[in-house]
Amino acid sequence: METQQNALIKELDILAVIDTDYVKFNYPLQSKDPDNPIEIDKNCLYIIVPSINQISGPDVSFKARLWDHILFRGISISQNSDDAVIIYNINYGSGKRLFHNFIYEGVTREHAVVPDPSSSNGLPADTTAITFSSLDTKVKGRGTGTIDIYFALYIIDPKDSNNQILHSYYSCSSAITIK
Repeated sequence: METQQNALIKELDILAVIDTDYVKFNYPLQSKDPDNPIEIDKNCLYIIVPSINQISGPDVSFKARLWDHILFRGISISQNSDDAVIIYNINYGSGKRLFHNFIYEGVTREHAVVPDPSSSNGLPADTTAITFSSLDTKVKGRGTGTIDIYFALYIIDPKDSNNQILHSYYSCSSAITIK
């Protein structure tokens, strides 16, 4: 019976894309304390749920079953190449409690592919070690609720364009409906 139930469990990837220019322009105050982030509106947030072919603004609705596995990732709109985003926590906000606690997972690919900077089109690809991270959880229920998304925003160091430095910690909310 447990094997049959596990066969029904799906893995759903969710990608939060954050418009860092919007954040920096509209929220000049900064916090260097991850436990005390600057609360911001959700207009900087775009959510992509590839398994259901959905791209939305800050709020999203999708079908999922109890115990489906959610992998929540984040990135800046510049693909973390200029400004970079690391989502470091997701908490229950309000409404229906849709998820179990989120847990950080990191996976290092020793030979992940990256574009070759010396070629005209990035090919053939080079490889390098990259750690990919996600905040993982399982679906707990159906309905509508909010989650609070906590992220660190890094910017290009004005003294050395090869480095990214912490700009500030932020948090925003997203309404999620699970059908």
